Amino acid sequence: SGGVDSLRAATLLKQQGHDLIALHMRLLPDSPGLCPGTASLRR
Repeated sequence: SGGVDSLRAATLLKQQGHDLIALHMRLLPDSPGLCPGTASLRR
């Protein structure tokens, strides 16, 4: 199920999600561990 779909979703997140990630990190500055996925996206 969904190997290509998940890859495509990851690509879209990398292209479009940076602002959302930055906003999320701004909203939770002392709790980055709540969203471990953000660390892998912020490269």
